[in-house]
Amino acid sequence: MLRPSILVCTVLDNDSLDLLTAAADLTIRPDVTPQQLTDLLPAHTGLIVDGKTYLSASMLEQGGNLRVIGSTSPLLDRIDVTTARDYDIDVITIPDPNAVAAAEQVITLILQQNKGGTLTGKTLGLVGFGQTARQVAQRARAFGMHVIVNQPRMTPSLAREAEIELYDLVALLQQADFVSVHVPARHSQPLLTAAYLAHLAPHAILINTGSPETVDQTAVKSLLQNGRLGAVVQTAVADNIANWITVEAVAHQPAPAHRDLAERILDVLAQRRPTETFSLDIVPIELVQPHEEHDQKRVNRLKAGLDETGTLRNPPLVTLWQGKYIVLDGATRTNALKQLGYPHIAVQIVNEGYDLHTWYHAITADQPLDSLFSRLEQFDTLTLTPLVADEWHTVFNDPLTLCYFLDKTGVATLVRVRDITRKHEALNQVVATYTTWGVVERTLITDPAHLMGLFDQLAAVAIFPQFESNEVFTAATDLNLLPAGLTRFVIPGRILNLNVPLTLLKSDEAHAAKRAWLNRYLADKQARSRIRYYQEPIILIDP
Repeated sequence: MLRPSILVCTVLDNDSLDLLTAAADLTIRPDVTPQQLTDLLPAHTGLIVDGKTYLSASMLEQGGNLRVIGSTSPLLDRIDVTTARDYDIDVITIPDPNAVAAAEQVITLILQQNKGGTLTGKTLGLVGFGQTARQVAQRARAFGMHVIVNQPRMTPSLAREAEIELYDLVALLQQADFVSVHVPARHSQPLLTAAYLAHLAPHAILINTGSPETVDQTAVKSLLQNGRLGAVVQTAVADNIANWITVEAVAHQPAPAHRDLAERILDVLAQRRPTETFSLDIVPIELVQPHEEHDQKRVNRLKAGLDETGTLRNPPLVTLWQGKYIVLDGATRTNALKQLGYPHIAVQIVNEGYDLHTWYHAITADQPLDSLFSRLEQFDTLTLTPLVADEWHTVFNDPLTLCYFLDKTGVATLVRVRDITRKHEALNQVVATYTTWGVVERTLITDPAHLMGLFDQLAAVAIFPQFESNEVFTAATDLNLLPAGLTRFVIPGRILNLNVPLTLLKSDEAHAAKRAWLNRYLADKQARSRIRYYQEPIILIDP
């Protein structure tokens, strides 16, 4: 697993920095501008900011590798937390020094509105479950209250830890005797609209110690005037808290708070996501590069069939090389999606454990081999010369050698390129020429006598050098593609039946959102035991 990379855009104490440096690669930019921050995000898996740093949805879209944001402020009003969670980015803050005091004020309001009756058995609905709401829940349970919570995307483990029950918003409003609101204001519309508030019981008490904009004030007045709501308390607690949590107070948080934040960030980054476990990812298709030429007829057939299947069943296998994902297997799928205008593609990343072999080409034809050689000699890039048997095993030491032909009588003919800078061009000319001249079958056999038993009209077998993976990948990065059907990557642990919806890959959703979907999809498959492992090799006999 690669070391995490963390961008630090605030001032931390030396102890916290030492802790982070021991486990991650740090980029420290406390005075970063918004544009610089946006540019730096893609290269980092973690981010630490202060309460002054603004992180919008559009900025987070650029953080395709971002997994966790840590803030040295308990306030998250400058971070688009909803978008971060949609992208599976954890958001962590330092402990709120005033959460306990704010929670006690909420409990005091509940006691005041209860008019001296007992709270035991009453239901408290918490809309939002941040630090203050958790403190409220603890104190409410001490009074014997039944606590229910509406909090999108809260994990079941967190719910069990806090001993609360998750409800959708309508059900919570219908059942709660007291409703306490603990969510930030939305810019577009209130969270508790008139339609939602209509579900409150006539005796219910609504307590909002946050922004008044969270609740539809006109609807609240109407409910009170018509006797359809017990009471509404909207206090200045939020204003008081804002005064308590001053910039100076946050800046002077004790070092243990920063160290705790650093530890929690490292804990998140140490956890392997499902996509990491299975080496799967959704990546920009512009970064995916085949290493060989493609057969356009096969690409066209696949393009025509994709609409019927509706999914990318098996992801192409790629390796990361110089910032590109070089296709080891699955070039037809890749080219089909590229030509159809897909912005992203699901891939299986294989950076080690594979072997590269070279295919030879058995060429059959009903015409003499000399006619093929005549065609090849017309290219100014090539030279053809006889080759004696003693030179067969050393001929590829010469970088100008492209291949040699071994005919059915055992006679060899060497093919060389005149100019080394045109080597890939010449190699493609050779393969394309004999592919149109005869019929080509891939083989690992070079013995003409053996091949004669397999192919009645064998004209020759084309023998190529054993390619090196670094040579293949570098050439692909420079768009010097090999002819199709020369390389054979042997790759264990192929992932089949992934079945990623094509609508997802083609949609204009942000890259980070698509990657988050893949993580959730795989996590669900794991939870339902829908992933099977096969360690033994399989021999498949086609009809």
